[in-house]
Amino acid sequence: MKKFNPFIFAQLFFLIPIITLSQNVNQSEIEMLINKYRQTEGPYQSKKIIKDLNQSGVDYDILLVNIKDNINYSSDVKKAYIEWRYAIDSIEYLTILFVPNNYSPEKKYPVSFILHGAATTFNTEVVKLYVNKDSYNCDTLDRIVVYPGCWVMCPWWRERQTKNLDYLLNKIKQNYNVDENNIHLSGISDGGTGIIYQANLNVTPWASFRSYISNPGAMSRLSDKTTFIKNLGNRPFLFISSEKDELFPPSLMDSFLEKMKQANNSYQYILAPGYKHEISWMPLYRDTILHFYQNNPRTPYPTTLFWQTDNPKYGRNHWVIIDKLLYKDKQNLEKYPVIKPVNKDIDSFSAIIEVKRTENTIHVKTINVKQYTLLLSSEQFNFEKEIQVYTNGALTFQGIVTKDIETLLKWYKKDLDRTMLFGAELTIKM
Repeated sequence: MKKFNPFIFAQLFFLIPIITLSQNVNQSEIEMLINKYRQTEGPYQSKKIIKDLNQSGVDYDILLVNIKDNINYSSDVKKAYIEWRYAIDSIEYLTILFVPNNYSPEKKYPVSFILHGAATTFNTEVVKLYVNKDSYNCDTLDRIVVYPGCWVMCPWWRERQTKNLDYLLNKIKQNYNVDENNIHLSGISDGGTGIIYQANLNVTPWASFRSYISNPGAMSRLSDKTTFIKNLGNRPFLFISSEKDELFPPSLMDSFLEKMKQANNSYQYILAPGYKHEISWMPLYRDTILHFYQNNPRTPYPTTLFWQTDNPKYGRNHWVIIDKLLYKDKQNLEKYPVIKPVNKDIDSFSAIIEVKRTENTIHVKTINVKQYTLLLSSEQFNFEKEIQVYTNGALTFQGIVTKDIETLLKWYKKDLDRTMLFGAELTIKM
């Protein structure tokens, strides 16, 4: 018979209040705080809710489940044709939305963003020339359709529009129950050209890209940033050109598609015979387009990632972030195709990171990276076992990581994505 051990008994005794606290967490209060957190705008409110959640004693895994499964959306939202007018950094925007009349907060809805043409007009409401209240039958619509607006002060190939699209994604996720892995970006004419700029800076939220009657090679003349072609390989691309397009002849696509091949990017290209600069061919390819976005949902935790950037502000690709650049190596970048702005220094630096995960082991290759961060999800990694990180062949981390509620809430607030949740940050300094 084992002897009574008063030390062990004392330990168990003091654990009882902790266990009881976790078991007696008020579930309705947790749900209320999480839903309130989703709607907060300022940092003060967010910090207050994080503090309240920490003091509630809620377990990380319980909080994770609540975010994934217990977010409540209101049925009292606008439907059908909607106009949003707002200002970001003193620039006026108009965005038009179409929401199904039978929208239900219990169901997740795909979202399609469509970027219109004529991006350099002085008409701040040019988007109204492309869509009106009768453009979609909202009685049969099965998704949320978003038409952002642009004009000469904020064309698609400027950071202002990256900020605008991020704002719209956030606002839509706050108010509507969307399928985070089925948010697609497409564009027509200038809009189709502009999605190249957007995919090069921020690929994480988008599932696929569709570019119609566009001229991606014009990024050299229009964009203020280098286009890193291999970044586009993170997503499926569909390009459709018109054979007799007088504005953007299909021959303009040749050099761009050659760069896509050089980068080993997968894409689908269709040449619509007999048509000019128009999309009246769209009914003929409706099934092709439908199958394209239906068959290409986003994978929230890719096992392999590539990213190239010359600005840490745009250093993130899903769970990998380039934090700091090391201005050193030009030669090793030559094999990576780019479209460089004509007014930009040809010798400008960029950094590259390539990541491959196998279970709890991460292999990282870098060029010109001084520091990077890995965002780790308990749905992707086993936090009960050691995680190993090899950088350029050397072991740069080995150990157990801890699930952290503040990290979970920080990235949920940033992404508003229930399918891509992170519980730990691992920063590697080179």
